[in-house]
Amino acid sequence: MTSIKEFPNRLVLGLAACLLAAPVAEAQTLYWDINGPTSGASNSADAGGTWATINHAAWGSAASWSTSPNGTSSTQLWPSGASVGASAVFSAGTNATGTHYVTLQGLITVNQIQVNQGNVVLFRGTQGSNTSFLSATRFHVAPGASLELQAVPRHFASPTDFLKSGGGLMIWNSHPSTDNRIMNTLRVGGPLNLTNGLEFRPQTVEVGTNENGSLDLTAAGRIVQNNMSTSPGLNNVVLGRDPGISGSLLVSGRSSVFDWASNMIVGLGGNGTLTINSGGRVSGYSMFTRMILAANPGSSGEVVLNSGGELTLAGPESLVQGQGTAILRLAGGRLNLFPGGNFVGAGQPFSGNVPVTLSGVSTISSGNSTFSGPISGNGSVVFQGWFPDIMWNLTFTGNHSYTGTTTIASSQVGFHGGNARLSGAASVVVGTTGNASLSVSNGGRVQPVGFVRLGAATGGNATVSGLGSELITGTFLEVGNGGAGTLDITSGGRVVSTTTSALGVLPSSLGPVNVEGFGGAITPVGSSWEVGTSLLVGYQSTGIVNIENGGTVTVGEHIELGSIAGGSGVVELETGGTLRVGGTNGIRVGSGIGAIALKGGTLKPHQSALTATAPMSLTNVSTLETGPFSITLNGTLSGAGGLLVTGPQPVFLNAVNSYSGGTTVIGKLVVPAGHALGSGSVDVSGGS
Repeated sequence: MTSIKEFPNRLVLGLAACLLAAPVAEAQTLYWDINGPTSGASNSADAGGTWATINHAAWGSAASWSTSPNGTSSTQLWPSGASVGASAVFSAGTNATGTHYVTLQGLITVNQIQVNQGNVVLFRGTQGSNTSFLSATRFHVAPGASLELQAVPRHFASPTDFLKSGGGLMIWNSHPSTDNRIMNTLRVGGPLNLTNGLEFRPQTVEVGTNENGSLDLTAAGRIVQNNMSTSPGLNNVVLGRDPGISGSLLVSGRSSVFDWASNMIVGLGGNGTLTINSGGRVSGYSMFTRMILAANPGSSGEVVLNSGGELTLAGPESLVQGQGTAILRLAGGRLNLFPGGNFVGAGQPFSGNVPVTLSGVSTISSGNSTFSGPISGNGSVVFQGWFPDIMWNLTFTGNHSYTGTTTIASSQVGFHGGNARLSGAASVVVGTTGNASLSVSNGGRVQPVGFVRLGAATGGNATVSGLGSELITGTFLEVGNGGAGTLDITSGGRVVSTTTSALGVLPSSLGPVNVEGFGGAITPVGSSWEVGTSLLVGYQSTGIVNIENGGTVTVGEHIELGSIAGGSGVVELETGGTLRVGGTNGIRVGSGIGAIALKGGTLKPHQSALTATAPMSLTNVSTLETGPFSITLNGTLSGAGGLLVTGPQPVFLNAVNSYSGGTTVIGKLVVPAGHALGSGSVDVSGGS
């Protein structure tokens, strides 16, 4: 495939022939004139020398044309048949300053229409049973003047060009669906508005070549690019071709559409802008389309996606920054990334990234895609899968600092690699519709200033995996808040909840958390979960914490199991897992039900002595390791497992316990009576 760096030079060569052709010589020029040989074009009945807002005459059936630029020659009918290449100028002289309505009659064969003054409105008319047509391919509207075509169809035997120039506004307002819309090049200088159902199908579109240009599609105006050639420079859309020249495209209003087939270059050598407003839709509709922003040095490219607007990108390398200044502004619109599409940044053929700014609430609907451009701004974003019933992957590799809410719905969003960062977001919510997932791996980091909620209404999962990978909340963490939430911390991943963590928050929700390291043969890799204040397991529904194989959970204040009626909480401390918690009543059961399952892991006090009232069941041999603080277990201990007591501070067993796996004391163990040691053997040879 051609290198993207080579593309701008090839494009310039390819466009030269089709976009910079010299103007053709006009066979004849006639001037609109409704006052005969009197100087100027105005009728004496027009007060103040302006055109009246009535039909003075019909083009094609009235003698209203002069060969004199100042209107002093006799007027005549528009010539028929022999006027190919002719230019129609509105108007003769300089006194036509108002609005003039002109009805077309029959087939008007003309190459160029030029409006030098006033506001000209051309209506579609009929002549007998024949519908009127207009064959003009070139339109020039001077600054301060305007031209509007209302329901006027174009007529030509084969596809040709459509060229608009001049600083005045031209509006083409609808035409019949039977019209021939196919054309070679649509080139726009000055403002052009296609509206009210008008549709063009050009092969090449260029806005802003050697003069500033703007193309507006409004009220169901449509351009569907006609893919007729694979030659370099054709099938392209170019906004702002030449240095110092601006070209803009606006797609706004319900059913307004711009579909392109190959490359859209927003800022080739000049300044390009694409704006999509409410109801507007812009799409690259094949897997071979690309949008290139700011292709050459000194150029700029900007895409603005406002509320209600929609942009669809498809295929590999579908959004590329060139060598100029580029930006994508998501301001409440919807960005669709067709499966396989990529946002290409550093390390790709064009250097740098495509920076993105957010304002309002924008939506990114994605297939399997990669997004490497940095995202900033004060807006929020909702990530959705291309199809709700399929888990699509959207991977971020850049550094993102936007401050709004991140919502993940029916898609998997990943922050992968040491440069992948999300910091400063207000909150992260996973699982509002469909199944959703957040993945942080290979050194990536997600660090909102607010909360993280998994399983907000439907399935919402998060995985933090690999050394250096981190999920850090600014406030609380919730797993299962109306839906099924899951948190997996594996292979060296780290999760920090600055304040409370709650699992199974609302009725009928589910909140399991798995903390698991990787016990490699050479160097074990530990995973960790740090809770700043309280860990509520099964607040109002079901919550489960599983800790094993190098996983460590540290709780700053206390663990509460089954916080309120209906809540059910279990902490499973398996082989290789460590639980660190301290405080008076540091492990307790609320109004619901709960227990600690000791399955071979280690329980340690954290920051202060631990007193626990929750019941504990034992399987395998689990360790109570005191360190600088003591452990007091007031809840019952049951099951077939045993205890290993270690550390310099004592362990107190105060309940009537029934565990049967025996007790080994290497540290200090204090019991009020023998029944606290269950029914197994007791070995105190290494302690007391």
